[in-house]
Amino acid sequence: MENLPHISALDIENVPRRAQLIAYHVRAATEGLIKQQFGDEILDELFGLYSKKLQQQPSIFESVKAINFLVVLKCKAT
Repeated sequence: MENLPHISALDIENVPRRAQLIAYHVRAATEGLIKQQFGDEILDELFGLYSKKLQQQPSIFESVKAINFLVVLKCKAT
């Protein structure tokens, strides 16, 4: 496992794009659980609203700390 440096190409002036990117990341992490509990019909609307909420509160970006890990799993052939 290796710690990768965080490269932020987004700045606070690009709030809509940054909000959308955060919403995509949260969706990737939670979509399976939400889909299992509530179905996939609500996913697009839910994360669309989440992205809009993030755009309305750009101060949230100041408190976000990013940690990125890349883990590669290799299955041993038996």
